[in-house]
Amino acid sequence: MMKQYFIIPLFLILSLNGYSFDRYGLASNITQSNTIDPSAINALIDSANLLCSSNYSKSLYFLDEALDMSQKINYSAGIGDVYYVRSKVYYYKDNYSIAIKYLKKAREIYEKTNSTEGMAKYYFWLGRTETLYGNNVNAIKAFQQAMAYEGKNNSIRGKSKILNSLADVNSKMKNYKIALKYAKEALVLKNKIGNKIEISNTLENLGNIFQEMDSLNKAEEYYSQALKLRKELKDQRRIAGSLYELANIHILKRDPVKAQEELNKALDIFSGLDEKTGQVICLLALSKAYNMLGLSEKSENSIEKAISISNITKNKELLKDSYKQYAEFHSDNKNYAQAYRYFKKYNNIKDSLTNVNNTKIFNELELKYQTEKKDDEIALLKKKTELQKKNNIILILSIVILIFISLLLFFFYKAKAQKLQIKSKLLEKEKIIHKQDMEIKEHETKLLKHELESKNRELASKVLVMLKTNQMLDNILQKLSSLNKNISSNQVKPKDISSIIREIENHSGNTLWQDFDKAFQGVYSEFYEKLLKINPHLTSSEIKMASLLKLNLNTKEIADITFKSESSIKSTRFRLRKKLGLDSDKGLVSFLIKL
Repeated sequence: MMKQYFIIPLFLILSLNGYSFDRYGLASNITQSNTIDPSAINALIDSANLLCSSNYSKSLYFLDEALDMSQKINYSAGIGDVYYVRSKVYYYKDNYSIAIKYLKKAREIYEKTNSTEGMAKYYFWLGRTETLYGNNVNAIKAFQQAMAYEGKNNSIRGKSKILNSLADVNSKMKNYKIALKYAKEALVLKNKIGNKIEISNTLENLGNIFQEMDSLNKAEEYYSQALKLRKELKDQRRIAGSLYELANIHILKRDPVKAQEELNKALDIFSGLDEKTGQVICLLALSKAYNMLGLSEKSENSIEKAISISNITKNKELLKDSYKQYAEFHSDNKNYAQAYRYFKKYNNIKDSLTNVNNTKIFNELELKYQTEKKDDEIALLKKKTELQKKNNIILILSIVILIFISLLLFFFYKAKAQKLQIKSKLLEKEKIIHKQDMEIKEHETKLLKHELESKNRELASKVLVMLKTNQMLDNILQKLSSLNKNISSNQVKPKDISSIIREIENHSGNTLWQDFDKAFQGVYSEFYEKLLKINPHLTSSEIKMASLLKLNLNTKEIADITFKSESSIKSTRFRLRKKLGLDSDKGLVSFLIKL
C-alpha cells in the first residue's frame, strides 16, 4: 500500500497540449465583448481545474485571467474558486505551504458568500492535505465537515469522494472494518454516477485496505481492475499509481522481477509528469526490488535519488522514509557507520513529526558503530596512501587528456573559421559577379529597346514618306488622266501619256514597297515566318496587308498606300482573317500586333 504521503488524485486529468480558449468559446467573449460574462470566468476556472495536476503553468495562466476578470466585476464566487483551484495546483507541485495559504483565502471568500458548495470543497481538500501530513484525526474531522456540507448540497459525487477519503484515512489508522464499509459505500455511489475515473479510485482504495489486512490476492485483484479502467481512459498519472500498488504486492509476494518492471514503467510516467512524490515512492520501492535481486549498487542509487528529490520538495515524510530505508540498506550491508548516520537523520525528522522515541534502535546502531569505528580507521589509513597515488595518476592523466582535447578543439574551430572565411569571400565575389551580370543585362535591354524604338520610328517615317509620295503621284496621275481625256487635237499622243501613267504606277508601287519591306523585316524579322506557319497559302497581297495592319494602319491609310479602294482592302482583310482561322469576336489587328 502507498505511504501516507502519497494520494492518487481524484480529479480528472487531461493531456491538453493543443488547449486554447476557443475550445470553450471564450475567445470572442473575452477579447471582443465590452462586458465580462461570469460564465466565461467559470469556464476558465473549470479549464484550470482540469489542468491543475498535469500542466501547472497553463492552469495558473487561466487562473490569473479568471482572477483579473472576477475582480473587475466584483465576482466573489469566481475569486473564491480561483484561490481554491490555485491551492490544488501548488498541492500537485509539492509546494504544500503555498497550497494551504490559498486554501485559507478560498475559505474566507466562501464564508463571506455563504457558499455551501465552496465550504464542502474547502473541507474536502483540507482533509486531503491533513492526510498528506499524517494528521489522520484532523483529516477525519475535515472530511466529516465536508460530508455535512455535501448533505446540504445533496451531491452524490461529493459524498462518494468523501467516503473514499474516509476509507483511506481509516485504513491508515488500521480501522479496517470501518475503512471497508466506507469504501464499499463509495463504490456503490460511484457505479451510480458511472464515472470510470472515480470507480478506479475506489477500486484502488479497496486494494489498499486489503493490502493493509495482508489479503494480498484480494488486493491484487482490485488493483488490477483499477489499472484496466485507467488504461481504457489513458489516464497516465493514475496508471502510474496502479502500477506502483501492484509492484508493492509483487514485492510482498517475493516477485522482484515483475515488481521492477512495473516500477520502472510507473517511474517513467511520474518523471514525464514532473510528479516528484510519485518519483520518490517508486525509487524507494525499486530499491527494495533491486536489493532482493542482489543488485546493491542499483538499490543504493535509487535511494540516493529519492533523497535528492525529497530535499527538493522539502517533504519531511518522504525524506523520513528515504533516510529510514537508506539506514536499513547500510545495516543489511554491514556498513554501520552509514547506517548510524542515516538512522540519526531519520530519527530527527521522525521526532519532529511524530515525537516517537526510537532510542533503542539508535543506541544499538551507535554501539555497532563505535565497535567497528577503530577497525575502520586502521583500514582507512592503509587505503589512504594507495588512494593518494591513484588520485595523482588520475589527475595527471586528466590534465593530459584535457590539454589534448583543448588542442583538438582549437585546431578544429580554427579550420572551421578559415573554411567559413573562404566561403564568405566566395559568396562576396559571386554577389559582385551577379551584380555585374545584372547591370550588363540591364544595359543590353536598354540598347535593344532603344534600337527597337529607332527602327519603329524608321518604319513610321517610311510609311509617312510612302503616304506623301503616293498622294503626290496620285495627284499627278489624276491630272494626267484628266489631260489625256481632254486632248482633242495636239501633237501629244494619248498613248504617250498613258505610258507615263503606267511607268509612274509601277515605279511608285514597287520601289516604295521594297524599301518598306526591307525596313519592316529589319524590325520584325520573324513575322512573315510566323504568319506563313499559320497558313503557308497566303498570297503576297495578303502578306503585305498583314504587315501594314501590324503597324496599326487603318483601311483608308492602307488604301492610299496601295492605290486600292477601301472596299478592296476590306475584302482582302476578310480573306486574311479567314485564312488565319480567327473567330469573328477576335480582332485581326490585335492578333497581328501580338504575333
